[in-house]
Amino acid sequence: MNVEQARARVEPLILTGGTHPDYAHCVAHAARNRKFATGNIASLLRRYVSRESEAEFAVRQALTISTAPAVWKELSTPFQQVSRLKGSNVERRFDYPADLSDDERTRRTAILLSAVDQYYANRPIEDYLAEHVVQSEAMTDPNAWLLTEFLPFDFRTERARPYPVLMPCEAAVDFARVAGVVEYVTFRLDVSVDGITGSRYTCYLDNESIDYWPVLTVGGAQVSTLPAGRPADGVLRSEQGTQVWEYRVLRHNAGRVPAAPIGYVPDPETQRRTFVSPLHPALCFLEKELKTGSEFDVVMAKVMHPHKTQYVPACPGDVAHQQACINGRNPTTQDTCTVCHGSGQSPIATSALDVNTFPLPKDMADLKFKLSEMVHFSSPDIGIPKFQMEYAEYLVKRAQRTLFNTETLSQVTVARTATERLAEADQKNTALMPLAECLSRLYVHAATVSAAYVDVAQGLSVVYEYPKDLIPPSLQDLEAAFGEAQKAGLDTMYLEQKYRDIIRRKFADNPEERRKMEVKLRFVPFVGGSDAYVLQLAALGYITAEERVLRTHQDSIFYRLETTNPNFYDLAPAAQQQLVDAEVAALLAKLPSATGSGTFPRVTFNPPAAATA
Repeated sequence: MNVEQARARVEPLILTGGTHPDYAHCVAHAARNRKFATGNIASLLRRYVSRESEAEFAVRQALTISTAPAVWKELSTPFQQVSRLKGSNVERRFDYPADLSDDERTRRTAILLSAVDQYYANRPIEDYLAEHVVQSEAMTDPNAWLLTEFLPFDFRTERARPYPVLMPCEAAVDFARVAGVVEYVTFRLDVSVDGITGSRYTCYLDNESIDYWPVLTVGGAQVSTLPAGRPADGVLRSEQGTQVWEYRVLRHNAGRVPAAPIGYVPDPETQRRTFVSPLHPALCFLEKELKTGSEFDVVMAKVMHPHKTQYVPACPGDVAHQQACINGRNPTTQDTCTVCHGSGQSPIATSALDVNTFPLPKDMADLKFKLSEMVHFSSPDIGIPKFQMEYAEYLVKRAQRTLFNTETLSQVTVARTATERLAEADQKNTALMPLAECLSRLYVHAATVSAAYVDVAQGLSVVYEYPKDLIPPSLQDLEAAFGEAQKAGLDTMYLEQKYRDIIRRKFADNPEERRKMEVKLRFVPFVGGSDAYVLQLAALGYITAEERVLRTHQDSIFYRLETTNPNFYDLAPAAQQQLVDAEVAALLAKLPSATGSGTFPRVTFNPPAAATA
């Protein structure tokens, strides 16, 4: 879409204040999520039954303390753990064409790293995605947009400095995506001068942006809101001329629209044009907890502050002023008694308890309670709040199972086999993978736009991939599963893959040591095979002398290689192979050979000679 096509699309929308068809749905979805996340559930509470009066509803609303924010945080914590993965757990790579020289690739990579690692407050892009996108917007407003902008700069002496801007769904009034690629997006923001507010519209295209600034009428005079020193390229007026915008066309040369939706799972209600929150499937249980929780708070208030029932004698009136009291009124003037205030009963000392009072009957035979039991306490059955509390806990567990398809988060610690724990981890990883895909897409987009801003995007390919195990299994579980596979006699290639998983997990926090181990595993034969299995192959003559030496002397071989060649692990694989072969040949020359062929002798089974008489 070029500038003229964009103007033809955007300007009618500006003049009418229109929005895209799903705008109201996106705004309502975000507003609903924010209420659960913040605990501002006043508008979500309602009269559940017609017999509840407005006064009773007001009391319930005042007593209700929502636990939704705590549950919301508990459910969102695994997603935040995914966003915190980086370093050796996530593959980040900037690939440039092979026809560039090494110096040019190094130069471009250094410039790009400076941009992406100082993306926000001198911190990397992944930190911004974790702290700002996932912790807030991704959970509550999946239809928000991540916009990458840059401040004005002198291109002759300076480079652009990219920075992020989170645009809520309320600001994104129009957009179009074709095959998942954003063709354009238009944002609307408020601009005010002396209390007079107008709307600024900015439409972003692949290489340009069209910026519309309102002309406001302040004190009878028209005031331009366009930043000083930036002349307008044109003026947009309504038919009556009452609404005026000045616009300018800016070139950002990003090669793509510099804004991307945060996104998550497509929303089926909008034919997959918009997205829903990662916690969306669990919202139904949080809504059910609202009713249970509000009633629970009311019942607990009655249990903790039980009602007190007490007999009270009739009010004698104001004795000091000789004013009698009959049924709460002065019999002479019929004014309300100033002592009992119309109740007709003698005032009593009250506390935090709710007191129900009854007048003393004239005939003592009509007493409902004995005089010795004149003070009587009544309270609801303790089973009611207990049931409600257990039901609320059940709803939280159902929400966790709905999101992660496992009850690991809510189960009491019990003995489990390594296989069961690994299976539960797989279920959890499956539930968390959509967020990892969103973060990968956002990182690649932000890094590519940043590269364009600093003029190093030509031929660039950005890779940012999360591991298949977002929540990595423990080293003990992997080792236990590997031991069970060895006992079961599974295929050697399967055992080798499991052994490599153990190495990757063991050195997950040490990328350099992990790289060295992966190089060594390329040369050491029969990785994952037990010593008994290797000895069996040796007895059958299936192992060469070189394989035997690499299997038994790997520590000394690689120690000498590291000592004599400090850059051994940085060499090309062919060069590493030559050095390893030379070291093995030198070691074989010092060792006695079992046979002329340099292999273990083959085991033969000859039947004993027949006994002779």
